Amino acid sequence: MNVYFFRTETRGERFSIVEYFVSVNRGDLNVFIFVAKSNNVTEAAHSLNVSASTVSRKLAGHCLSWHLRH
Repeated sequence: MNVYFFRTETRGERFSIVEYFVSVNRGDLNVFIFVAKSNNVTEAAHSLNVSASTVSRKLAGHCLSWHLRH
């Protein structure tokens, strides 16, 4: 599954929208969603019935592989 993230940047009078692209499987996307909702790796791990280190590894693996698209 391909996921796109957008972020806005303002520098002085310049405004831009940066697009990030990442390809993830549904399970890893679920991990990202639980962490985003709880804002806490430990709580997300508890909700997913996995260890906090598993959640951290899944996040780190995808954060390092994000590609700047534009």
